[in-house]
Amino acid sequence: MGFKRLHGARWAALAALSLFLWACSGAAERPVVGTTTDDADGPNVLLFVIDTLRADRLGSYGYGRPTSPNFDALAADGALFEHATAQSPWTMPSMASLWSSRHPANHRVVLSPRQLAPDLELLPERFLAEGYETVGFNENAIAGSLIGAADGFELLVENVIDEEQGDARRGAAGFLEWFEQRDESRPFFAWVHGVEPHVPYNPAPEFLFGDPPPERAAGIELNAMLLEFQALTREDLGTLEQPNEQGRRFASLREQLLVRRTEIDDLYDSCVHLADVRLGLLVEALKRTGEYENTIVVVTSDHGEELGDHGYFLHDHALIEELLHIPLAIRVPGLEPRSIRQRAQTIDLFPTLAELLDWTPDPGWEGSSLAPLLRGTDVPAELLGRDVVAGRFTSGTREPWNEARRGNLQIGTYTADGLKLVADVELGRVRVGVSPGPEPVPPAGSGLPAERYTAAAEAQQRWILERRDVDLGLWIEAEYTNSQRAAMEALGYIVSDPPK
Repeated sequence: MGFKRLHGARWAALAALSLFLWACSGAAERPVVGTTTDDADGPNVLLFVIDTLRADRLGSYGYGRPTSPNFDALAADGALFEHATAQSPWTMPSMASLWSSRHPANHRVVLSPRQLAPDLELLPERFLAEGYETVGFNENAIAGSLIGAADGFELLVENVIDEEQGDARRGAAGFLEWFEQRDESRPFFAWVHGVEPHVPYNPAPEFLFGDPPPERAAGIELNAMLLEFQALTREDLGTLEQPNEQGRRFASLREQLLVRRTEIDDLYDSCVHLADVRLGLLVEALKRTGEYENTIVVVTSDHGEELGDHGYFLHDHALIEELLHIPLAIRVPGLEPRSIRQRAQTIDLFPTLAELLDWTPDPGWEGSSLAPLLRGTDVPAELLGRDVVAGRFTSGTREPWNEARRGNLQIGTYTADGLKLVADVELGRVRVGVSPGPEPVPPAGSGLPAERYTAAAEAQQRWILERRDVDLGLWIEAEYTNSQRAAMEALGYIVSDPPK
């Protein structure tokens, strides 16, 4: 099919038929900040987000299986950030941070059905205002239109239903079809968001790992178990000492999944490889058309995935490395390849692209530009000495039987000298460990003076207190249709009927 550019309020209603059966809602219309110019002459920008991709399952980060030859090749041709941190361990707050360069503690889009405020300038809106053609091909609408990030896109195709574009493709396939018919008079900003490693894990038969590879029936069974596990983490399970019926089912299901970790690993890795194959198709299209040397390519994720590493599965339930350590590769034409050890974070992407494209920065951004690291120039003090902060709102059980944390904002801080602190805001507790380990390490075993721990904890508490009771008005309350709620349930975001 052919694509056509749609304007104004209809941006949020662009749709595509998908297995998730999303239905579009009337999102608040967001005014574009700035004046659109027709003579933009900067490079193209391709942002490829692979949902639920943990860094340690890629070859560039030391993984033994050949899951990621295309990512590895791109990273070797650009800049690989060895320590990139997601702002949150699940999609909604993490992508809201990517689009806005605000921390979840400030934008507060941390639970459904919140959206970013219409008057907050987001990354795609800035590209549009700078004269770029802006397109998105998204397989997870909670990363786009459902958090208020639609109106900067002239074309947004995501897993939502619409009669006019009912057969439109989303994800990598959608980008490739659009790319062949694009408006070559303007540079483009293209966002591709794939959900290959997100449960349910549905790898392509030709890209299976395992000895033997998982059979289709086993994959269907494991996906059903994982989705039930995810649903149960949001339910009342009783107490650890006296679990109710659902609590007993959760404990039994957890033990069954832990026994089958190898099969789950095989499914997940196979899905990672499928995402990597699709990344390769995008890069090949850029090279074939001569656009590779005129395109900034960014590949990252919104969060990772636990695969039984600490006794649990999936994501959102903790501030651990498996959920927060994400891949980040940025390839800028003309810059030398390099590996970068300084810690990066999701909120850095907007300021980084702004500096690379010579845009005026927004004083409200909380991230820092990584451009000096990409260029290999002197590293600013703000990058060398800063703390990196991730957060999660413990809105449901998510940590089964841990009633004390329900309703708290949990903050994790990585300090410049290698400490990791996790604070439960309402309880005032601070757990301290040495990064990258997920568990606290006593000061006596860390090799660092106890005073450093105390100072780090006090700094974290100051950071929290500055934000805890201050609502900056960066979010609004939204409403989802029944079809949207059903589709979100398919990905485990909403539980309509508790499992029996």
